[in-house]
Amino acid sequence: ELDGRKVEQPDHPVAQMYRYGVTDQMIWSDWLEHTITSVLMQGNSLSLILRDERHQLIGLQWVPWGAVSNIRQLRSGRIAYDVADPINGQVKTYLQDQVLHIRDRSDNGFVGKSVLERAAESVATVQNTNNLAASTLRNGAFPTGILSAPGSIDPTTAARLKAAWEGGYSGLNAGKIAVAGDGLEFKPLSLTPESVELLESRKFGIQDIARLFHVPLIFVGDFSSSTFTNATTMIQMFASFALGQWAVKIQQSFAQAVLSRQHEIKLDLSDFQRGDPTQRWSSYDVASRNRILVPNEIREIEGFNPLPDGDKFPELAPKAQPVQDVAPSIPL
Repeated sequence: ELDGRKVEQPDHPVAQMYRYGVTDQMIWSDWLEHTITSVLMQGNSLSLILRDERHQLIGLQWVPWGAVSNIRQLRSGRIAYDVADPINGQVKTYLQDQVLHIRDRSDNGFVGKSVLERAAESVATVQNTNNLAASTLRNGAFPTGILSAPGSIDPTTAARLKAAWEGGYSGLNAGKIAVAGDGLEFKPLSLTPESVELLESRKFGIQDIARLFHVPLIFVGDFSSSTFTNATTMIQMFASFALGQWAVKIQQSFAQAVLSRQHEIKLDLSDFQRGDPTQRWSSYDVASRNRILVPNEIREIEGFNPLPDGDKFPELAPKAQPVQDVAPSIPL
């Protein structure tokens, strides 16, 4: 911020990290992906703030959350992090101004608690349902039913028939045409995945997990409730309620731990919120007429090169004067 105005600073170390990587081994998008994934799955993400001998920012080193062995508050009130080196396992202590800690909602103010941990019962139900479905497909025999004979069958014959049937019509042979001889009759059972609502349970499980992370179903491949008219709205809701909260949290974490008070970062989510072309250009027209955006600002948003005279507002066309009705003169 300069003289009360926000000015982009392309030579700032954070801008350099965005272009060339947070370290020589990790680009910015990889760091962002690792960070968000760690927060969503484990409730926390930690990166070491790398500075040179002049205390100038030079990068960020992402740390797997499993390498953080302890977090404690010192007598001074500052927070200390014990981090194990991933190569030699040696534990080193870092203070809160040496790390960038992004956390999910916390119960104690220090360590975040992930959504998966808070909704452990729901997640376990979905996992158990998937395990049941996998077991059904792995062990199920098709067709499923009972072999019956008009008379009694001794245990040895029953075991032989069972083994022969399973070997011929289960596993990789499932779905083949079954042939029953020697007076045997196959009676299918009504117990199927549909009858116990296994398929519906799996579908609900997908919706339940997506609901935990505020993700519209179209992003997990479920288009049952989507249409061409509401797809754009779902994308905008995803940007506002799912991505937006994490963008704000990352921006504020940078402001607190990495940047000076004169700087801030902005994660741009406008691509998700732009809407269809008709809505975009209509809004640009309104912004231009009300002297909010100059043409070059609009062209920058759309990814076009600037125009030589595009940094000033266009002259507004004069309002059309209303046409007054004049009675025609009729010669006498």
